[in-house]
Amino acid sequence: MDIVNDLVSSISSISSEAAEEEAIRDELRNDKGGLIAGIFVLTLTASFVPWFLTKAKITNLVSVVSILTCLSAGVIIGAGFNHILPDAAEEFQSYVEAVAPDNKYGDFPFAHTITIVTMFALICVDKILVSGGLDGEADHNHMDLSQHNHPSPHAAGEIDLNIYTNGDDDDDDVNEDQEEDSTKDDEKEHGHGHGHGHGHNSSNSSSNGHGHGLKKKKKSKKEHGHGHNHDHSSNGHSHKDEKDSEKVNVSSKSKAWVFLVALSLHSIFDGLGLGSETQKDSFYGLLIAVLAHKFLDGLVLGIAIKYAYFSFKFSCIALVFAAAMTPLGIGIGMAISSAYESSTDAYLVKGIILSITCGSFIYISLIELLPSGLCQKGWPKLKLAVAFLGYSVMAILALWV
Repeated sequence: MDIVNDLVSSISSISSEAAEEEAIRDELRNDKGGLIAGIFVLTLTASFVPWFLTKAKITNLVSVVSILTCLSAGVIIGAGFNHILPDAAEEFQSYVEAVAPDNKYGDFPFAHTITIVTMFALICVDKILVSGGLDGEADHNHMDLSQHNHPSPHAAGEIDLNIYTNGDDDDDDVNEDQEEDSTKDDEKEHGHGHGHGHGHNSSNSSSNGHGHGLKKKKKSKKEHGHGHNHDHSSNGHSHKDEKDSEKVNVSSKSKAWVFLVALSLHSIFDGLGLGSETQKDSFYGLLIAVLAHKFLDGLVLGIAIKYAYFSFKFSCIALVFAAAMTPLGIGIGMAISSAYESSTDAYLVKGIILSITCGSFIYISLIELLPSGLCQKGWPKLKLAVAFLGYSVMAILALWV
């Protein structure tokens, strides 16, 4: 009789555990379904922010974004090393124990190896695309807002990205006053200052044989000498300026394309990790890390696309495409997880996906986010502090999540 009771109790326990696991899976499916729409809206909204901001607001936004970038980098590092990587290693361990428990290679760090290989692969793809693929320019950091300062012809009322440099309008006024004082000093030093060198004082003066070797200065109110203002084009721009602007515009478009491809690839990895995760605690830990940088991803992509001067129609298509990549990855991850749900291969598939996700997290945090945040001038100690704070929060959460 006792044996029968124990058997019934065991069956009931197994049934209750199976029912609980099924309930958790159903809850995660519902959460992932809502997450698909939520992440799409969040990323797309952030991408269009640059179209609605004034010059002054974007100026202030750059400093804030650089600090938030460092915070996001810390959060992603913590999620990668303290949440995703241990889960990936556990999945590989479960697979080895289920398939070949006595295999001598069972203790090999498969998860760590795939993570590092993924990181190096993403670095190679990035550098090949940037250095030799599209525009031949190296050392371009996609997340660095200062590198999206692409001078090109601006229409009336259009925002000038010179706000991303260290100077502003007030600095220009100061520099003009300083140059005016310098002109006065030069006049005192050289006597009357009536040089007859025919120096061309024009904002876009091009050489026509006069005044070779003279340093071009800003025109001041009290400037002496026979300065002849020669304008060689109807709109105040020389042919050389037009060619340079056209060349820079092509370069900015190439960089925007590269950023779009790189960010889309990383977003798919984000989604794969979220979609394939079946443990509730691990899922929410990963979700925090993904949401921590999705807004920044969308914002920086929007800036890159806007100031590459694509048509508005093309910009909308590109931003919608990029915003859909994480939801697409979630859907693919869910499909893969469901296909292998009742098989021991599920451990292997989940381990590989989580390891790849961790590698992309390390790449985006240590190669893109953190360096670009620190490269922006100002608040270096604060940026390092918030980066460490972000990591610390995720490390502490790993005790429960």
